Amino acid sequence: MDSANSAQLATFLQRCARAFDGWPALRESADFLRRLALSAPDPFRVAVIGRMKTGKSTLINSLIGRPLAITNVEEATATVNVISYGTAEQSRSFLAIWKSGRIESFPIERLATDWTGKSPEVLERIREVRYLQLYANDPRLAEFEVIDTPGTGSAIEAHEQVATDFTRPEAITDSIDQGRKADAIIYVITVGRESDADSLTVFGAGRLSSADPYNSVCVSHKWDGPVEEDPYAAACLRAEGTLAQLKDKVLKVLPISAPLGLAAQQAPDDFFARLLPIVASPGLLASRLRTDERWDADPARRAAREAYPLLPWSSFQMLISHFLRQPPETAVQARQACRSLSHLPELEQLLQRHFFANARVIKQCQLLKKAKDVIEPALRSLSQLGETEKKDIERAERAGRALTDPELAGWAQRQAATAEENVRRIGEVTLELDREWQVHQRHLEGLQGDLQILRHLHDPESIFSEEHHRTIRAVCERQSSSAATVEEISTLSAHCRRILRVQFDRESTSMTEHLVRRLDEAHRAARQSPTQP
Repeated sequence: MDSANSAQLATFLQRCARAFDGWPALRESADFLRRLALSAPDPFRVAVIGRMKTGKSTLINSLIGRPLAITNVEEATATVNVISYGTAEQSRSFLAIWKSGRIESFPIERLATDWTGKSPEVLERIREVRYLQLYANDPRLAEFEVIDTPGTGSAIEAHEQVATDFTRPEAITDSIDQGRKADAIIYVITVGRESDADSLTVFGAGRLSSADPYNSVCVSHKWDGPVEEDPYAAACLRAEGTLAQLKDKVLKVLPISAPLGLAAQQAPDDFFARLLPIVASPGLLASRLRTDERWDADPARRAAREAYPLLPWSSFQMLISHFLRQPPETAVQARQACRSLSHLPELEQLLQRHFFANARVIKQCQLLKKAKDVIEPALRSLSQLGETEKKDIERAERAGRALTDPELAGWAQRQAATAEENVRRIGEVTLELDREWQVHQRHLEGLQGDLQILRHLHDPESIFSEEHHRTIRAVCERQSSSAATVEEISTLSAHCRRILRVQFDRESTSMTEHLVRRLDEAHRAARQSPTQP
């Protein structure tokens, strides 16, 4: 994130909080802004949300490469779980951050025994805990944190309340701190529910209030199986329909098989090695794939499947069907084919290109949007309060003129004076904060323009040539002035001005005009930088 702008925003949020403290009706807004200011230096966070049993935890496990998030045939994730980078020693335990403020450490084995299920003891724990802090020794988590959330639509009321509290921005109390909420979101749906109006309604309710296509992606899960001849092609068609329904809400809808992705990383070599001779002599093997009982009837086939029992039968069916069409020659090739079949690399690439590569810009944009949702209503409330105080002045002055008792008349005059002082103070505070907020608002609009351009760079029909991508990224990601030279900036600026002389659609013209403004700013900064030649 641009450290200078981030520091300025944090300072402004703290100043707003102190100003709002003066009015009881705005103290909740003040507390919110303080937490938001403190969250500015926090890591970039990605939340995974969706309805119950859509495979959110399996997806997280496949992304981090280890079975850390709990999966089960019943509702497994009952708490908000924050997964961060940690050493191997740290990953052997987890922290419970209680609503009381107490922090308690537990062995990692206790996660599956004490924090899932429907027992009264578990329900009591999840009511009292704010979130769980988990660690994984995965270097990729040095760039971001993952938030695993309980499924919406849970059959357990307490589980549903936790999910609702996290995904509803207005539910500040009894939920995790606003600073713990996400900068980006992966929403998980399952095949068969994409066209379900109820599921899409839940999606709308669960979206972060500041979510946009630039920081939201949808994963279509549990599509793997032998129903269609080409289940992935069918899943892609359904994904296109889902994207049309979720227009302007998510960047893309991707069919992903997290179980296959996790198997490619976690299954032992023996699992793939045992499958090689089986698929090399198919015989009537296809018919044996219809049910798990038929497959397991043969001891060799059963032993192969039991070598990695965590792979669901439907995913196993699709893997074997793929091996029958394209038999791997080695266990290494089989593992690679399993990973490719999961299409998890496509999600990882999308997250890297659109989330993590733009993390600084997205995070600052999110902070501003969250601040906007609080500051603008608070300033309107102050203005309305000022109007009310003006009416109090008029009433007090009329009362002072009408009262014949000197003592009562004096009291009315003092009331009028107090109201006048309140009107003056409200006017000063409102004017000062609104003036500075307009600067931040313009910065927010600029950040949104930056994100639009950064997304456009991955468009096959981008109006910007690849030779200019590095300079564009340096400028739009607000990197240091040394990231692009004065000559590079000048060359790109001249190129953009030539583009503007050609008739383009409104969106392309708007992007190019925005980039020219950014290049002018970067040119001035680069010329002033002592690191430039």
